[in-house]
Order: sequence, then structure tokens, then C-alpha cells
Amino acid sequence: MADEHKEKSITLNKFKPNTYRLWVIQAKATLELNKCWGIVEGTEVTPVLPPLGAGPRAIAAAQNAINNWENRHILAREALLKSLDYAELGRVEDIQDSAPAIWN
Repeated sequence: MADEHKEKSITLNKFKPNTYRLWVIQAKATLELNKCWGIVEGTEVTPVLPPLGAGPRAIAAAQNAINNWENRHILAREALLKSLDYAELGRVEDIQDSAPAIWN
């Protein structure tokens, strides 16, 4: 399951500043369809492991949630980066590891 992102990818239209509003509508719909919008807009934060003493089921469930979130973040981040041309990529170089930061 850790390599799930290699089997799937999300394709967004190429970002063009002159059609920004239309691109946002399409990108948001595509990211929602792929259950990544909450991550991109920053409302779905990285899950955390339960406190010490939690049972094995709680730990396993939390680890699954973390893995799922990380896979969807990778998919969203890749889609956003691939939608940008080289000039726009240069603008996000310092924040390239964060889908919400790229979106903003």
C-alpha cells in the first residue's frame, strides 16, 4: 500500500495565469473527486499516532490514516507541480514539499 501513489496519478489542466479562475474551478473539482481537496486547502491535517498506552487496533488505525493521508498528499502535490510551467515552478521551489503551500 505504501507504493499506491505510483499506480495512480491525478491530472490537472496546465495552469495559465490568464485563465486562473477557470483553472481553480477545474482543479478543485478534480482534487475533490480524488479526495485530496481537504489536504490542498489545509483543512485536513496530517493524522497523528494515538497517545502512549493506546491499544494495537488504535495504533494500526492511526497508522493506516497517516499512510492514506501521505499518499493523497503526494498525489495532490504531484498534480499541482505537473500543472505548472517552468516559470511558475521557480516560484514554488522553496515550498515544493507542501501541497497547501503550492496551492496558496
